Amino acid sequence: MRHGTYLLLLGVALMTDLTAQNLAPGTATPEAMATAEFNGMVDKYFDEYFHFHPSQGTAAGFHQYDNELEDYSQKSRDAELSFLLEQKQGAGYAQGEFLNQEQRIDLKLISNAINSRILELQEIRMWQKNPNLYSARATSSIFELMSRNFAPPAERLKSVIAREQKIPANLVSARANLKDPPQVYTEIAIRQLPGIIGFFQKDVPEAFKDVTDPQLLMQFKASNEKVIAELQRYQDFLKNDLLPVSKGDYRLGPELYRKKLLYDDMVEIPLDRLLQVGYDDLHKNQAELKRVAAQIDPSKTPEQVLAMLEEDHPKPDQLLQSFRGTFDSLIGFIQDKKIITIYDPETKGFKDISFEIVEQKTGVAKDNPLVEGKKLPAVDKEKKTVTIYSGRQKLYAVITLPDEYLDRPPSTWDAGDEVRIYYKEPGKALRLMNISKTDIFKK
Repeated sequence: MRHGTYLLLLGVALMTDLTAQNLAPGTATPEAMATAEFNGMVDKYFDEYFHFHPSQGTAAGFHQYDNELEDYSQKSRDAELSFLLEQKQGAGYAQGEFLNQEQRIDLKLISNAINSRILELQEIRMWQKNPNLYSARATSSIFELMSRNFAPPAERLKSVIAREQKIPANLVSARANLKDPPQVYTEIAIRQLPGIIGFFQKDVPEAFKDVTDPQLLMQFKASNEKVIAELQRYQDFLKNDLLPVSKGDYRLGPELYRKKLLYDDMVEIPLDRLLQVGYDDLHKNQAELKRVAAQIDPSKTPEQVLAMLEEDHPKPDQLLQSFRGTFDSLIGFIQDKKIITIYDPETKGFKDISFEIVEQKTGVAKDNPLVEGKKLPAVDKEKKTVTIYSGRQKLYAVITLPDEYLDRPPSTWDAGDEVRIYYKEPGKALRLMNISKTDIFKK
């Protein structure tokens, strides 16, 4: 697993044994040895970090974590903190002078990510202040399994069941963890919960309506109903027990805020200067809002124009369905028109090219005979086809393109996660992204 993925979430692991990297001391350059150690320790960190944050592992495309769920118990929190403090000891990295510039930047981000998470667990303590943390995580952990077709629906449903079975324990932990939260935090969580409950009542079953295994569906019904019932109990707890005692302060204070800015965003600007920058930007945006509002309707104030625009916004109970309708129409447009947007390095602009899908298969693992041992992407000029494969999406596709694009090198057609082809760097390979039924508009 390479260290580029989710870079800001990286941490430092202890030095790995050089023999594990197949580099014996004295037989490789210091730079090669440092790189091997660096990559090894970052990979080791990922394995441990995603153990504590499995939903982020799923989001990053590492599906060995799909059956796991974040554990908000005191025991798990203590274990993560112990892990982070251990990793912080390795942040000095003895071979740092032999790393290249990119790795040194990564190392700085790694150190900041560790410090940020420690700051959160020990001092900011949102796990103690924010009741929405627990109910929102229940939703997002399941949504990650619903929103991407990285495996057949039945396989993903098994992971949904496994995670749903762990959600009630987190809601129990929430009751134990929450201490004097800010009133506004509790109010927001209460307002969010009807939609979260509706998500499990309607959207999750809808996402897996094509699953036909009766035993699996029975298991899902049981786990899903349990989650709904526990969320309703949690809603009652927030309203009746927590809200009356929610008198905490949501403000971090200048010192914690300064640390958070430093670790999360590498911002070292003094807070008084940063505040002035914010006010300057606010005034600029207010002036622009006034200008645009006058163009829309000169007879109305900016506030009246905003109210008018809100009338076109879907109602809260129609928002998800409205999104689905828009999403489906965009997907249909791409499929009907059979176009891909590419960046043309010669004209330095974007243009559309047409394509046709000859063959497409989902749920194709890396050991599938279609891809195992084969060098993909592959261009077949005789058949005028390009074969691509995305290991993360488990998507295998054969497409045809206009003849003039078949002369491009196979690396032009690397599979990825979005819906365009672009040069990551001038003169480097183009990247073909999600030409079929995947989450092309999610990002």
